[in-house]
Amino acid sequence: MRLFSKKNRSISIQFNFRTETLIYSDDGKELHCQATNINGFRIYTYSLLEWYDSGLNIQKEDRIKITKNIILWVARIEELIILVIDDKDKDKDDIENIIYDNDLKDLNIRVEYIGIESKRNRFENRVIQKLECGEKCEINGVEIKSLKDLRKITEKMDFR
Repeated sequence: MRLFSKKNRSISIQFNFRTETLIYSDDGKELHCQATNINGFRIYTYSLLEWYDSGLNIQKEDRIKITKNIILWVARIEELIILVIDDKDKDKDDIENIIYDNDLKDLNIRVEYIGIESKRNRFENRVIQKLECGEKCEINGVEIKSLKDLRKITEKMDFR
């Protein structure tokens, strides 16, 4: 079910399935962008890698333009937009830098990274916070007393 639609020349953006998918159409090509609306509208940029109907890769310049168009469209109805970027994405820096674009600089946009390294970093940061507060930390039966102890453990952990 398509709830909203905005036409801009040959570009169309629509919500589909409880706003968990944005359908972006451009000159007959279509892509499905994953999104959620929990504590801000999250746009999962890793879903903007290939055209839905053909499976052809989207070039970096087009991906940047598409992401910007989606942000501008969503900003009409959502106050907080969160770009969710995979930390392994080869275009992650360019995608993150979109938020500094003149057309977007006044919008409330945040960036979240996901992926193995991000998960590891978040886990380590939580443990470090506990250590700094004087709490005792134990992982897999090993007491953690320092960052060095923590790194020994987290290097062996599977964060997938």
